[in-house]
Amino acid sequence: MDPSDRLAEIEERYERLQAEMAEPDVARDQDRLRRLGKVLAELGEIVVPYREYQAALQQAEEARSLAKEESDPEMAGFLREEAETADARAAGLRSRLQECTGYASPAEERTALQQRNLDDILAVTRIPERTLESHLRFATFTFRDIVRDRLGGRNPFSNKGVRYSGSHDDKALNAGVERFSADPTAVRDLSYDSDLTGKVSIPVLTLHAIDDPTAFVEHEAAYRATLQGAHREQYLVQSFTDEHEHSELSNAEYANSITALDSWVRTGRKPTPRSLADSCGAFDRTYGTGCFYEPGFRPSAYATRVRPRPGGLRWPAMTAAQEKAWSRIDGVGIAP
Repeated sequence: MDPSDRLAEIEERYERLQAEMAEPDVARDQDRLRRLGKVLAELGEIVVPYREYQAALQQAEEARSLAKEESDPEMAGFLREEAETADARAAGLRSRLQECTGYASPAEERTALQQRNLDDILAVTRIPERTLESHLRFATFTFRDIVRDRLGGRNPFSNKGVRYSGSHDDKALNAGVERFSADPTAVRDLSYDSDLTGKVSIPVLTLHAIDDPTAFVEHEAAYRATLQGAHREQYLVQSFTDEHEHSELSNAEYANSITALDSWVRTGRKPTPRSLADSCGAFDRTYGTGCFYEPGFRPSAYATRVRPRPGGLRWPAMTAAQEKAWSRIDGVGIAP
């Protein structure tokens, strides 16, 4: 089967599941809702990029049509460039990924080399297969934007001294992987723009899916360590749910969290993971989307998921003193 036909079938199944989950009898069956929600989340990680791909194709076609109708040569040229860019974005990364791993094909249709490549990438990066393409888009286009457009060509990233493991031949992998050194000024500017000092002074309540395929749950361990390093952990309550989305968690949980945070701010009564789990049922009677809290869950350290670079075990990553000192540097930070 052609990959495009298979992706269209997956999209149809995704839409059927959405309709099924909206039925009243499903909303009342928590086990069934949980099962369907997990499947929907897995399919969504394929459907969302597919729809982005379709949108890029449509954008390219619209730009080409406008270019044909445009009488201003300069504008027509601009529109043609936009069409070419959209075409390249839609086809480039996806075709290379398919050629390398056969990820869009059923397992039985992949070559032995494609399957081994896919197994190696997933094992080394520890990225779920359903989000491989979206993570590669982040790693390719977002990082390129940071280096080329935001930092004037300076690279803030380094993998010097990092040893990758989990592949079928780690020795060959580490011998062949390209190595990058970071520009210290680029590291400083990106850190100033994006790292946290942990010096919060208001209540913070987080809600995170344990199986979040995009922002891994171990980020919560880094955030707690950041506030602990700044001696502000008393302002933090973290809650975790047995869900499988990056966003679009249960509406009952969102309403419950906002209410608990509002009460904490107004009354000073700090919630706990257990009290959040206990109070969610009242909101679920209104929203019917389920409560999936796991009050006993604690995420593993960040370094168990991401191999730390030099200084990567120290929290906060940017101290308040560093932030104050860097703020005196003219032009510090990344370009808007």
